[in-house]
Amino acid sequence: MAHIFKICLTLLSIGLCVTPYALKADIAPLQATGGAVGAKSPHQTIRMDTEEVIVHLEKDSYTVDAVFQMVNSGDTVTEWVGFPKGHELAGPEMGKFPDFTRFHAWVDGRQVEFSNEGDRWLAGRVKFPGHTTTLIRVVYEANYYRGEVATYFIGTGSLWKDSIRKAAFTVDGSAIGGSKHFSAGLHMDRPNSRRLLSEKALRIEVADYEPNPKAVLNVDVGR
Repeated sequence: MAHIFKICLTLLSIGLCVTPYALKADIAPLQATGGAVGAKSPHQTIRMDTEEVIVHLEKDSYTVDAVFQMVNSGDTVTEWVGFPKGHELAGPEMGKFPDFTRFHAWVDGRQVEFSNEGDRWLAGRVKFPGHTTTLIRVVYEANYYRGEVATYFIGTGSLWKDSIRKAAFTVDGSAIGGSKHFSAGLHMDRPNSRRLLSEKALRIEVADYEPNPKAVLNVDVGR
């Protein structure tokens, strides 16, 4: 987690307000994309308290390191949870989404296995102790769509209870020459957010966030 806080401190110390970027309107979810941990159905007691996402941009692929603090205000339950392999809004004509280049997940520091659930999800059973915070972390790598677009599907986090107390999305462009070589923004969602830009990274912070089920973070490295 040390690298997360290092990036955050760097952005806060030299950050500037970011003007909105133009996003490609024809992005189609043909490649693996990934996104927020999702519930199988609307949940009444488990809330996604915080969501901290770092997207590391590489020359030919991107890596996502995401940490979710889940708070269960009710009794202990075991639930099916999942991570999207592709954009949930894609029609059946898209067929099967490709697998991630690599995918690892941990629950409270213990690595757990997630298996294919249909063509679009990696799913697994997770125990949420009552009146306790459960920490879920996922690290995965995927290829850019059309060689230049990385997508993180935020809307899968909308089925948890209430709003997300704090969500933060950092796009780290260190490996591709810095932030002048990419553009990024929230698509299909316009929350009140704080945007910070440094020479190497962009950070978007949102408080009390109720994501639109269609919300995505789009990153374009083809500018």
